[in-house]
Amino acid sequence: MRLRLNCGLIIAIACNLCCHAQKLSDYFILDTALVLPANYNQIILAEPRFCDQGIGFLLEDELSPNVVQYDLLTRKGNTISSKRILIPDTILADKRIKISDFRVKGTYLVIKAWKYILIYHMMTSSEFMIKNVLATRNNYSKIQLLDSTLILTGCGYNSENIDSTFHTYIGSINCEQGRIIYEKQLPDPQGIMFMRFQPRHIIDVSNNNLLISDITRYQIKVFDRLLLQTAVLERKPKEWLGASDLGYKRFVTNYFLNHPREMLDSLRSYYYSLSLIEFAKFINDSTILVGWNTTKVFTTGLLEKTKILCYDIWVKRNNVWTLLAYDMHNINPALDSSPSTTHTFPLLQRFDMVDSHVAGVEQISVPLWNDWTYEKIKNEEEKYLQNNDANYTLFLYQYRCSQK
Repeated sequence: MRLRLNCGLIIAIACNLCCHAQKLSDYFILDTALVLPANYNQIILAEPRFCDQGIGFLLEDELSPNVVQYDLLTRKGNTISSKRILIPDTILADKRIKISDFRVKGTYLVIKAWKYILIYHMMTSSEFMIKNVLATRNNYSKIQLLDSTLILTGCGYNSENIDSTFHTYIGSINCEQGRIIYEKQLPDPQGIMFMRFQPRHIIDVSNNNLLISDITRYQIKVFDRLLLQTAVLERKPKEWLGASDLGYKRFVTNYFLNHPREMLDSLRSYYYSLSLIEFAKFINDSTILVGWNTTKVFTTGLLEKTKILCYDIWVKRNNVWTLLAYDMHNINPALDSSPSTTHTFPLLQRFDMVDSHVAGVEQISVPLWNDWTYEKIKNEEEKYLQNNDANYTLFLYQYRCSQK
């Protein structure tokens, strides 16, 4: 498939005239840090997802292997309801099938299990009924439910496509009609081979847009719902060490493109010596958060030898994408004396971001207090784990556009 280029293409190139904030906490406020019930530790099937009423969790049912549990929490962490969802026996019979993502919107609950899409419809306030089971051609990694339309995206290597020349896909499903609208191949982003070593979120969907980011260069393409390219976001940060700076170009020769296994083995030594895009995600329709790593590490303190990750925020104003903030550290380097709950925990690539809200879980077992430092949390966690199993903490952030 070839993406069509809109004649009104906007090229958004970063300049140094934008506001430069030093802290991610200028833009993201931590609303909730809630330790989840102990039984969540072993049974969470997928990352929490935003829905109309709050935050949804999909959990294993420890007593029934063909049942999953859907728990709905408010955005303050209070439980609203808990429902049991029946999974068809034909799906569970295949041992390759694992539930990896789900979405809830309106009366629809959609579950992704390997190449199968399970569409449920809410019949009553306490019951979901299976409506359709669809088998897709590609093994997608993420799904997004927009009203009754499900968008499926995938980018990266797996056991089925490692020898293929295509590793990036998009699909669309009409949940009301229970049919696949299309499945299309997209051009692979530059540097996709590095996803073999670590998952990255470089393709994302909002209500009206799609983005695809390169990995070994800072370039993000934005498309509308018709897959017309509308913008290109690019910059070269001061701390960026690109592929061309290390003689990496020899890995895009025809030989390596046609022999991906050999290419991956040869690239391994480059993984920690390049600047790479970790993720690019929509915060909302007009805001994009980009995470990228430098080749530098913290040299002192509790984070010594930890690789430094930076964040940029792009905003769309008057139909033009501009850089709002850039080169922000994901955490405060002065952790020993800084309150952790507002300065320490990074917004990870797997966290769900919908309409300026962010949700994610981290393995933190102790309740957090605003005046606790990183060192205090670390010590309390070690004490707790001496006599208890680890728990997860639900983190809920809210994005705010700083006026600085």
